[in-house]
Amino acid sequence: MRLTAVNNRGNRMKKQNNKKILIVDDFELNRAILCEMFCRDYEVIEAEGGRQAIEILKKEGTNIKALLLDIVMPDIDGFGVLDFLSEQNMIEKLPVFLITAETAVDTIMRGFEKGVVDVINKPINDPAIICKRVYNAIELYQKRSNLECLHKTQERLHRQLEFRKKTLQEHPLLSDKYR
Repeated sequence: MRLTAVNNRGNRMKKQNNKKILIVDDFELNRAILCEMFCRDYEVIEAEGGRQAIEILKKEGTNIKALLLDIVMPDIDGFGVLDFLSEQNMIEKLPVFLITAETAVDTIMRGFEKGVVDVINKPINDPAIICKRVYNAIELYQKRSNLECLHKTQERLHRQLEFRKKTLQEHPLLSDKYR
């Protein structure tokens, strides 16, 4: 089900079942460009810095379906936000994209080592490709989450079955009744 909402820039957007993308960048123009790219399909939440992003992540939790994160910010930088995500065990459940003009390999590698799934280079030149990369990552993470839930259900059912088999073996009267 798609609902029409208005983001904090006043743009009309469609959101799918409370799905949200968090864009964190201290430069308003970058946030505006990225917001415009995603606001038709997701509710876009914007943060001007790492501290604000962490507060939003605490509040929204799993409602955030992707995080687009600048590295260089005045209060808490992008790596500080990645550390928070790791401490909260959120980094494996949330696709994080670095937004950066940085080209140094060691900086980019540091992001990947902290759990980033991809890098969006500034200036943003190919919005359609970036959208597709973000959407693909969201879909992949959702499918992985669904598989994890199915696996947990399967394990639970297997334990229940084993318990029932053991109970029947230990109680011959029950065993005869249910054969």
